[in-house]
Amino acid sequence: MSECLLTLLVAYDDNFEKFFQDLTSLVTDKYPEVELLGYNTDLLKERKKAFGVKGGYAAKLNPFAVICDKEGKPLKAFYSEVGECTVDNIATHIDKYLI
Repeated sequence: MSECLLTLLVAYDDNFEKFFQDLTSLVTDKYPEVELLGYNTDLLKERKKAFGVKGGYAAKLNPFAVICDKEGKPLKAFYSEVGECTVDNIATHIDKYLI
């Protein structure tokens, strides 16, 4: 198993379950060095963590994602408010940070 170089934190809800599944498939298949942590705001046991991820970056809409380095420092946040939280856009930025 390879060392995790990046962590991808994602907050989403039931309406974006497919988005999270597609992101999970992408990370599993293409990026073994990326740790994916997802939190669903509609699940009681994950809600606090999901809002913690979003609140730290003043994100209001789902989905929201942030790439962090191995020390936990944020590199790039992806906001739905401006339409940048897409699987393709996240993949493009992961590629940039892993090169």
